[in-house]
Amino acid sequence: MHKQDELHKLIKSLTKSEKRYFTINAAKIDGNKNYLKLFEIIDSQKEYNEEDAKQKLSKKGVQERYAITKKYLFDVLIETLINYTSYDTVKYKLQETLKQIEVLESREVFSICLDHIQRAKKLAWRHEYFPELISLNRIEDKVKRKIVGRSYSDTNIVTAEYEKIIDYYTNFLAYEKLQKKIEAALITSTTQVPELNELWNNALLQDESRAISMRSKNVFYFLQILKHGIEGDYAKQYYYAYRSLLHYEKMFEKELYETPHVYLMRINNFLISAIHAKQFEHADHYFQKLQEFEQLKIKVEYKVLAKQYYYRNILDYLYCIKKFDEAIVRINKIESDQFLLGKHVKNNFREAIYNSCFRIFFLAGDYKMALHFINQLVNQKYNAIAFWGILARMLSLITHFELGNESNILYEIESMERILKPLDQKPILENILLLHFKEILKISDSKQANQLYDILISELKKTKQNATEKLKFEYFDFILWAESKRQRKSMKVLL
Repeated sequence: MHKQDELHKLIKSLTKSEKRYFTINAAKIDGNKNYLKLFEIIDSQKEYNEEDAKQKLSKKGVQERYAITKKYLFDVLIETLINYTSYDTVKYKLQETLKQIEVLESREVFSICLDHIQRAKKLAWRHEYFPELISLNRIEDKVKRKIVGRSYSDTNIVTAEYEKIIDYYTNFLAYEKLQKKIEAALITSTTQVPELNELWNNALLQDESRAISMRSKNVFYFLQILKHGIEGDYAKQYYYAYRSLLHYEKMFEKELYETPHVYLMRINNFLISAIHAKQFEHADHYFQKLQEFEQLKIKVEYKVLAKQYYYRNILDYLYCIKKFDEAIVRINKIESDQFLLGKHVKNNFREAIYNSCFRIFFLAGDYKMALHFINQLVNQKYNAIAFWGILARMLSLITHFELGNESNILYEIESMERILKPLDQKPILENILLLHFKEILKISDSKQANQLYDILISELKKTKQNATEKLKFEYFDFILWAESKRQRKSMKVLL
């Protein structure tokens, strides 16, 4: 994206309440309001057009250079967004209190200063804001020395607290450093497997008691969830996801909805792990939690995020417990309120929900509706060789095969071959399935067909063990589908 589009992008990202907050605050600022005129012009543009914006600004009597007005508008917007998003957060309150403490200390108003320090420390410890704790400890030491001299009575207590802060902070940074290394190694895991194994075996991950701070435990749980998810040990992934969620609720008991997206992400991770592990003891409670977000006084995008997590997980949950009729009712609700068309719905959630709808209708034997949803994925603006670009076309091919649409089957095969031909490294799963379909279309003998499906099932099971391929089996049970063809039974019966 060109630099000139960034201001337009920023303005278009604003919610109605953020725009209102910006314009109200802009009205309070003395001086010319040229930047506000430019804001209104750019906000009215669907696509950024600089020449049009310059002309309209000139008609409004603005003579100063366009670039200056634009730069000033950008800076004011950023400052406004900082104030809008942070004024009611714990971190903001701490930073503001620190400013007050510094003023009180410099003016030698010591008694009130120490009262502020104690209140701020209590808040900082609850949330483990270590840099702020270090500052508060140093000011407290400085104030007490000024009052009674170098050897004040609780010198040892203040020093011990400082050492504790440093120990906790160092421990947290060690875990954060390990997380960054693991995330970097995962990007290139095919060439760095030994390094990745060494990182997973780090002493910090072998015993939960090594995570001495609450924030360290957050990272410990996150990495355990990641590790066991990659290894396919869903029971352990579920165990740590639940512990992580309970830990977060305890840590931020009074401020859970201050940063709702973080709490929502943890609920989502827990529900995903519960579905993978088929452990549903606490699922209803957290599905209810997601629905309660609709009633909270929070930003619209957070309500939409809660709805995304709810729909994505409830469909997969109903699929797991074989309540397909109920799942279809939910899908009809999603379609009727046009939820997936909303501007706040992220593409990855739209993809996941379309795929869940496809799986449910496919398993229910309604292949026409399954095709409707997989076509939603095929018709997305993907790079054809991207993950969903290839996988969606393969699922479309399988659906046409079930419907007996021979001309569509041949078209999808040709289309897939055309997409895969230029690739140096062809995806294993799609290649296996393509070869199978080309062979199965040539024969009519049931015995030969059974032999082909036996070969396919064996190859699919091997493919599922491949680190780069196994994710695809979470979106569709290719092995169960092949088994259903081999046994001439529906997937629903076999499931």
